Amino acid sequence: NGNRTHVAVWDPTVGQYALDPNAPADSLRLGIGYWVFLKNPVPVTVQGAAPTAPFVPVTLHPSWNQIGVPNTKGVPVSSLMFDNGAGSMITFATAASSQYHVVSPTLYSFDGSGYQPVTQSSVLQPWTAYWIKVFSNATIEIPTK
Repeated sequence: NGNRTHVAVWDPTVGQYALDPNAPADSLRLGIGYWVFLKNPVPVTVQGAAPTAPFVPVTLHPSWNQIGVPNTKGVPVSSLMFDNGAGSMITFATAASSQYHVVSPTLYSFDGSGYQPVTQSSVLQPWTAYWIKVFSNATIEIPTK
């Protein structure tokens, strides 16, 4: 009904939002950005265990993808790593270079009034969803610490 909270996740594999209660908007997953529309203030309860691995791998598909931060401290954009397609990991700066052209050099966040650019010198914040554009299938590793 129109009085309840809604959750949406951008699904790049189909080029549209998935809305709750449909997967992947049916539960929170590490490394994924979510849009939450609240009709009224609500307490947020986080369930599950914190990640113990040094990073969370996230599969990205060509076009825009949403990602989030899997910790409570923030993640420098410069610490994001990408699979180069040949079995090695490369930095965000290298992945955004003309040599690899895996990812756009600018991510975006939404501050309630508009989209804000996020550059290589920025820090991704917890509880914020980020748009990242990739040009081919890729895996990003997002640090957990």
